[in-house]
Amino acid sequence: MADLPNIRPGRTFDWVVQEHLAERAGKHWDLRLGDASTGMLSWAVPKSRLPEKAGQSLLAVEQPVHRYRDRHFQGQIKSGRGKGTVTQKHFGQIKVLSVDSGRIRFSTEYMGAPAEFLLVRGSKSPQSWSLVNVTPPKTGQAPPA
Repeated sequence: MADLPNIRPGRTFDWVVQEHLAERAGKHWDLRLGDASTGMLSWAVPKSRLPEKAGQSLLAVEQPVHRYRDRHFQGQIKSGRGKGTVTQKHFGQIKVLSVDSGRIRFSTEYMGAPAEFLLVRGSKSPQSWSLVNVTPPKTGQAPPA
């Protein structure tokens, strides 16, 4: 995923958040973004589904690109690294707002409201990203502290 293939501002992709109860890695959430041309770019988020409040940031560990046709998978993975149970929690569309070296900003509906997120590649480990909620405050609200 080093070159962020076919990810350009203005593109719309499917996005999926799955709860994964893996025997090896434990409970975590899988964030996937993509379409038929990119496959599903994937990150494992160990602490929580997604950051829910503006300014909140979570670790997101880059995973191999998954097949687009598997984006709705739910059920048992019987063997391998991901062995365990997968349950889909969110599915929808994202709009890519900006992309540059190791950064993807996108908007979507999350928990019933418009939201913006930023994925930022870590400088020490290319597999470690930060997933940051950058949703602008609603008019009349103070920005997050």
